[in-house]
Formats: sequence, C-alpha cells, structure tokens
Amino acid sequence: MNNSDLPKLRYDITIMGAGLVGLAAAIALHQAGFSVVLVDVKSPVEEDYNEAWDNRVYAISPKNATWLTNLGVWSQLNPARQCAIQAMQIWGDAAQAPLDLLASAAHVDNLGFIVEARALEKALTQQISALGIATLFDTFCTGIKAN
Repeated sequence: MNNSDLPKLRYDITIMGAGLVGLAAAIALHQAGFSVVLVDVKSPVEEDYNEAWDNRVYAISPKNATWLTNLGVWSQLNPARQCAIQAMQIWGDAAQAPLDLLASAAHVDNLGFIVEARALEKALTQQISALGIATLFDTFCTGIKAN
C-alpha cells in the first residue's frame, strides 16, 4: 500500500501514545472541545485482573485525584483496588530519624492514594470509550501533516 492509499483523517489534535499521560490528555482535550484522535501501536489492557494485584502502583496526590474525578475517571476505579495514604516516613541520607507526615496532623482526610497502574489505565481507557474519543490502536503512524 502506498501513501496515497492511506486514509486521511482530520482532527484538531493527534496524540501519539496511549500510556497514562496520552489517555488523560485525550480526555482533557476532548472535554476542552477539541477533536482528538489517540494513536498507539498496541491495544490497551483488556485482561481481567480481579485476582492478581499489579506490582506497579502510583501515588496519586489529592489534587490529581480531583483532576481525575473531573475527567470522569476516578469513579471508574474499583475502591477495593486503591488505598488512601494516612502517613508517610521520609528518610534523608544524613537524617538520624525520618520525617513523619500524618494526614491527621495536617487536618486532611489523606495525603493521597495508592492506585494500581493497570486499574488506572483501564479506567482511563473506559472513559476514552465512553466519551467516544477516536482511537487508532494496533496502528503504526507513518506520518502527520499539520495544516
């Protein structure tokens, strides 16, 4: 197939890569009124992982949790697959004792959340689908022309 045989698509924004950042950017830009297409050489995670825990996790700040809520993603996360952070200990190279951070001392509900990487990716992908954002998964991009 030569380049003249390839489909010509018109979108305001093309996002290359459907990792967490690309997925979240596609949702945010769509909500801002842009036409968006998300392109990736792989397909999103489809596996059912209800039994096996993902060893890859993210610490999500309260502000980022609010942002994910505004994107419509946070509500799609299984509450049983996340954990609120109530305390942290931070050790420095020369410190004799850790710095203790406590949600109760800061008068907040939590310091953030721990979320499995797969769960977050799945929730973002579900929101992409729910919003009808155009996707080209399993697609290798050969070029982009900006007008």
